[in-house]
Amino acid sequence: MDGLLTLSCCSPPPHQIAGVTVTLPVNAKALGVAIYQHGLYTVLQTPFGLSVSYDLAHSLFVSLPPEYRGQTCGLCGNFNGAAQDDFVTHNGSLGKDAFHFAADWKSEAVPGCDDGCHDSCPVCEDEESLVQSKSQCWVIQDPDGPFSSCHSQVEPGPYLSDCIFDLCVSGGAGSALCESIQTYAAACQRANITISPWRSEAFCDPGCQVNSHYKFCEPPCQDSCVQSVSQGHCSPLCTEGCFCKDGYRRSAASCVPEKQCGCVHNGWHYPVSFLAQCTEQAFW
Repeated sequence: MDGLLTLSCCSPPPHQIAGVTVTLPVNAKALGVAIYQHGLYTVLQTPFGLSVSYDLAHSLFVSLPPEYRGQTCGLCGNFNGAAQDDFVTHNGSLGKDAFHFAADWKSEAVPGCDDGCHDSCPVCEDEESLVQSKSQCWVIQDPDGPFSSCHSQVEPGPYLSDCIFDLCVSGGAGSALCESIQTYAAACQRANITISPWRSEAFCDPGCQVNSHYKFCEPPCQDSCVQSVSQGHCSPLCTEGCFCKDGYRRSAASCVPEKQCGCVHNGWHYPVSFLAQCTEQAFW
């Protein structure tokens, strides 16, 4: 892949490929990638099986076919099934901690992207805050909770620990709690495990945009303006997220009336405002 891909968390997100702003979904055949929205996640897929799912905020999933086991390097480790040797740096030595390891693989200087906190990382030592955080995060590991069916397939312990830490150091921020639970819910759904609803209007409401509503388990790409672009790439697994209401289709981050979907040219989706690319014959 010889083009730089940039995914932005801004709203609306100005995603770019090789410096060109694109509207999702897109099938960049020259680069061999397809990018589409999958519930709360933006997904990139390649012909050789690499899949990257990112919620543009805090949660990232990367998957590769098993034939690449032991043949990778970088921030995702060497994919050999042994976590203890994942912190390998450019020169083949083991980094002494996660911060030195990550800094070693940083490709370029990016404003706002530092090398981590090293010896000044936040800690949560207040006993009362720890107890409260564990109580709120316990839904992840509750044997009678909405994720109980997933526990035997996706170990909840690490997700629970991360939730407790993040919630504690954030001072009990509700967003930290919801994001932590969301990450475990996504891991379960990616494993094709049926879980129970866990959100409500009063708890972790995702705040869907106009003309969309929350659905707990919906196949991806069904509400896309241009299903032909993502056809053959979309995951068959359902996911939670904000999906367009009947009569509307997803164009980038918005749900627009079907007649305002725009057009597709050479695998690239152009909104209806791009009149130079969209002709009357090209509209979808």
